Amino acid sequence: MSLEIENRPLLVLLGGFNTQIMRDASWVKHFLFPLVKQDEITVNMGISLLNDEISSSMTIDDIRVDVGPGKIQITPSDLSLSKLDAIVDLIKNMASALPHTPLSAYGINFRFIEKLDKAVLKENSLLSMLFHNIPIPDSIKLEQQIKYDKSLMTFSLTENYDNGMPTLSYDFNFHFAIKSGELASMTLLKESIMDGDIEKYQTKAKSIAEGISSSLASLG
Repeated sequence: MSLEIENRPLLVLLGGFNTQIMRDASWVKHFLFPLVKQDEITVNMGISLLNDEISSSMTIDDIRVDVGPGKIQITPSDLSLSKLDAIVDLIKNMASALPHTPLSAYGINFRFIEKLDKAVLKENSLLSMLFHNIPIPDSIKLEQQIKYDKSLMTFSLTENYDNGMPTLSYDFNFHFAIKSGELASMTLLKESIMDGDIEKYQTKAKSIAEGISSSLASLG
């Protein structure tokens, strides 16, 4: 068995973001990427309706930024070290450009997918072995929350079935809530996310997923 990381929003920011200014391509280039030559940046802007609200998205150097009411999602094309460093730089530039924007929380997310190499009966699948004498549903989800470093880590393990082929999904959310009384602005985020932080949480998530995968495999 092997774990594959799934491409999904890596970093989610919750706050009072000005969606209008974030749809200005010139502003995005000037403030979010001040150290990059303007002719080396390609910004693709798209506007869509989301829950009757206008949202926008841009893709810059294989990093997608989705801006909607109260939320910014950042999704890289891969999780290479260079991409993670680029995201940290992007966040710092964003915090410098929007120092007074209210920030309520942010999260770092990872998902690993594992597929079995052979079909098995639902009753003999990995997670079903943890249950006895109860009907096995088409999807089983286990969830746990623990404190890790500066975050509250929510881990969920979901097993789904597709034509007798169970797929395990290992989901990790490292949630950073802004405490009451703190300077609840993007400036705090700039001071919180340091170089290597995202890589550290990715390493932790992968280590947990690999450990659980090995333990479940030994049950078979």
